[in-house]
Amino acid sequence: MGYLADRLSKPVMIVTGGILVGISLIIFSQVRDVPGIILANIAFGVGGSIAMPPLMAIAVVKGN
Repeated sequence: MGYLADRLSKPVMIVTGGILVGISLIIFSQVRDVPGIILANIAFGVGGSIAMPPLMAIAVVKGN
């Protein structure tokens, strides 16, 4: 994802990851079985991995 964060639009990646994390949090509150929890957890992890690299890249650029 770091490679993609350097090549793609950082704000779009951050918003996409944030939406996926938000959806997974909604799913966490609605699911009642273990496979659903596993899928929501996977969606949460993927959303975080999409959002964090461009967010850190922006922080580094702004920090200099």
